[in-house]
Amino acid sequence: MRWLAIINPASGGGKSAKEMDNLISKLAVLTTVIEITEYPGHATEIARRAKQIDAIAVVGGDGTIYESINGMDLHKTTLGIIPVGTGNSLAQNLNISYLMDGLEACRNMSTAIIDLIEVQFQKQNGDSLRCYSTSTIGLGYPANAVKLGNRRFKIFGKACYPISGVVQIFLKNDLDGSFSINGEVRHIEHIKGLFINNTQFAGNFRAFPDAKVDDGLFDVMKMSVGPLRQNIQNLLVLFEQYFYMPSEQFSTDQLHINLEQPQSLMIDGEIYQDVIEVHFRINPKAMRCIHNLVDFVA
Repeated sequence: MRWLAIINPASGGGKSAKEMDNLISKLAVLTTVIEITEYPGHATEIARRAKQIDAIAVVGGDGTIYESINGMDLHKTTLGIIPVGTGNSLAQNLNISYLMDGLEACRNMSTAIIDLIEVQFQKQNGDSLRCYSTSTIGLGYPANAVKLGNRRFKIFGKACYPISGVVQIFLKNDLDGSFSINGEVRHIEHIKGLFINNTQFAGNFRAFPDAKVDDGLFDVMKMSVGPLRQNIQNLLVLFEQYFYMPSEQFSTDQLHINLEQPQSLMIDGEIYQDVIEVHFRINPKAMRCIHNLVDFVA
């Protein structure tokens, strides 16, 4: 098995850069073929060049995984995860919580084939992009909370997004437009935000406890309640309590959204500005990845 490790030194608010020697030393049990990212999008370029590699161990968070899978040959390359990011949604869903969990899982080579969400979006200037997501996509409140967290609260590590979520709900988040599910059009007016999720986790929140990464569906949460009720829901979800869930939720395999005003779109922690139209489609059994042999939940 030929492994490549991709390390993002900016992961975890720069924590990876401070522990680089330690990371490289621990990775030696898996591979000595290591690439370190130097700028946004670099992991995609590295993964795209890795033609003779069987598996890629991504040392980072959701954003580094996002970049890597969008350069990988998904038909032949296996994804391993060494979670050192601010948000580690896919890793948590695969019961890979810590660095050593990831290394052990990679050595054991227990694999699962999971779904991906295919995302196609158009910006106000006419530019468009097609990409894949392993975990979480947000419009409105979720995207704005990630932007705020990245800008102001990265120093708080894994508490970054819970803190920014509390603050952002009191700021402007309105979404207007329409979405269609299998041809049925529904109008959306002044809702706070949308989550589109493939995993149980959205950042550090287990927001979708019944979600499965291999069921051919993604989960949608439409957020339309006020700041107090939303923060109560956020707090309960943080402690994995689900008796108060005022946001509407449903599952589907396709979703199309048209927005009246340009919005920020968040895909696995990466932000795209001025988006006016988005199409989501599940790509079932699209990628092979490593999971924790003992406690895998899919």
